[in-house]
Amino acid sequence: MKRIEILSVTDRAELYRTCPKEEDSEHLISDSCELFYDGKKWATFISQFSMEPLRNVIRSIDDIGVSRRQTGVPSFSRTFGFMPRAPVQQRDYCYASTLQRDYPKQADVLFHYAKVFSNLLGEHYPEKAALSNQALGTVKPEWTLPGSLFTSGIINQDNPLQYHYDAGNFEGTYSVMAVFKEQVTGGHLVLPEYNVKLACQDSSILIFDGQSELHGVSPIRKMSPEAYRFSIVYYSLEQLCKCGTRKEEIRRAQISRTKTEMKRAGITK
Repeated sequence: MKRIEILSVTDRAELYRTCPKEEDSEHLISDSCELFYDGKKWATFISQFSMEPLRNVIRSIDDIGVSRRQTGVPSFSRTFGFMPRAPVQQRDYCYASTLQRDYPKQADVLFHYAKVFSNLLGEHYPEKAALSNQALGTVKPEWTLPGSLFTSGIINQDNPLQYHYDAGNFEGTYSVMAVFKEQVTGGHLVLPEYNVKLACQDSSILIFDGQSELHGVSPIRKMSPEAYRFSIVYYSLEQLCKCGTRKEEIRRAQISRTKTEMKRAGITK
């Protein structure tokens, strides 16, 4: 695999939460490569990887939701796997994504590729795989994607994502992102501090530390009504280490729901 050495890094903190532009990074990378800086490999890009069953599954999920990020840019996404407690969202308990309930067959395929991508991570970054394995040792098995190095994932559909850092992952662990893209231009993953952008063409894979590296997705231009760009990202959430057993979390949810209903009824404050 080709090796690309990044010679310098520029602080681009001012771009955080802004919408990426193609001109933010000068060099477009479309071939498989390993990216190095200061002698350390920090990302691996695989331009073609066979995973048609995963594409078919993603395209069969027809209710990917929409939300708006702080910039007002619409975001179409759906999570899978497991989520930690979120008291602010009135979910003071750990829970499984509704995708497993609504699309059990598709979830099986998503979980299968968690194993495939875990093996890929171990092949390219054995030390990071070991770190992920150690981190997941603090998480109860029912909150991990079976047989893998991940707890969770997200499906993004046609999202020109603003510059951000992935939040909430175990420190130092790597994520794996798969991309499916047809009849679109743009949609590059831009890494402005390294002055590079990755083409992320159809059936490509990226392995990197999205929590540490500033990144975003450049504008997506559809060439036909059938055009699409999906990215599927697998990662491990640190807060899941605080989860009890499934039975304990169900009981916690029941107590939380009871408190909420009593408050609404004016029985308690």
